[in-house]
Amino acid sequence: MALQWIKSYFSRRRQFLQINQTCSSTQAIKCGVPQGSILGPLFFILYINDLPKASKLSELLLFAGDTSIFFSHSNPKYSESVHNKELLNIDVWLRCSMSHSFSLSFGGQPLTQSNVTKFRGVYLDEHLTWKHHINFACKQIAKSVGILSRTRFYLSCKTKLMLYYALIYPYITFCNSKWSSTYVSNLNRIYLLQKGAVRAVTNSEYRAHTAPLFTKLKILDIFQSIPSILLNSCSATTIIYCLHFSSICL
Repeated sequence: MALQWIKSYFSRRRQFLQINQTCSSTQAIKCGVPQGSILGPLFFILYINDLPKASKLSELLLFAGDTSIFFSHSNPKYSESVHNKELLNIDVWLRCSMSHSFSLSFGGQPLTQSNVTKFRGVYLDEHLTWKHHINFACKQIAKSVGILSRTRFYLSCKTKLMLYYALIYPYITFCNSKWSSTYVSNLNRIYLLQKGAVRAVTNSEYRAHTAPLFTKLKILDIFQSIPSILLNSCSATTIIYCLHFSSICL
């Protein structure tokens, strides 16, 4: 919801110039932040905060809306060369900041931008909402909960608990220090499946209170197994460009 609100704040904005009683035609604002607003200064700081990282040799001094570039050397020719190279780096930063996408190539072949990719067993999406990873984990956990439910009257509690740790526990704990920063509503999906699992392990009724069951089995629920600081954090908004190499012919 917060990301949608910020997106709507920047979307479909137009501006025009007025001199006395004469107004120019309106033009779409494709970059930057709205001026004269309360949120404008904050968004502008976020917008240019990493600009100094665009140059490795020059020193960038930021003050309000002004940016100064400094570099000194005893050799004027070397200084000129450095300035030109660093200005090109800054130009690349500006182009990337103005555009939401860019193209990369490898071996002369263009790389296709992917919205989601799997990295070491964890699904990364471009906005780090972790929704795709949660969907994958819930699907796998649901299958295992079904196995526990179908065998609840045939296996002992100890055996079913072993199955829980073999089939369900890895999906709850693997890299959860990263993906647990997702929305609480996503974590609730895993929590509901986890509650179904402990009911099956203990042969409890469908609506049985699960807090005593977690305690009895000495199992931490999803909210207890992740750092509390992550529960209060928002989903990361940094865009990650996931690249597929499968279509490249080397």
